[in-house]
Amino acid sequence: LCFNRDGSNIVSCSFDETARLHGLRSGRTLREFKGHSAFVNAVCFTSNDAHLLTASSDGSVKVWNVSTAECINTIRPPQREAMVSLPLLKVIPVPRQPNMAIVCSKSATAYMFSLQGQVVKTFEAKDEKGKPLGEF
Repeated sequence: LCFNRDGSNIVSCSFDETARLHGLRSGRTLREFKGHSAFVNAVCFTSNDAHLLTASSDGSVKVWNVSTAECINTIRPPQREAMVSLPLLKVIPVPRQPNMAIVCSKSATAYMFSLQGQVVKTFEAKDEKGKPLGEF
């Protein structure tokens, strides 16, 4: 669950491969965001509330127009194993940068990316010898 900036709406994600925008006052579902092919594990608003970001077990992040529920981009972060697409567990907006977000899977690597899909920075949880320290 995630609130928008003014607290008037909340967005939820679900095992039914969707995210939903709900009006806090009305309690009604205002929009549904459909397009993933597996569980939606995380959802958030961008820092300017113009877009929703969803992270899914299908290995993708989708960027949605909040007003129209249209998917405007599908992003697949780099994967260490070419044959395996790791479930994406969390996506968070970068504060004061509405065009940027960070995503992580159950691995020692997280990625900062633009909403256009370009990886801007890679974060790795490794010790000084390069051994993974754990997971994000």
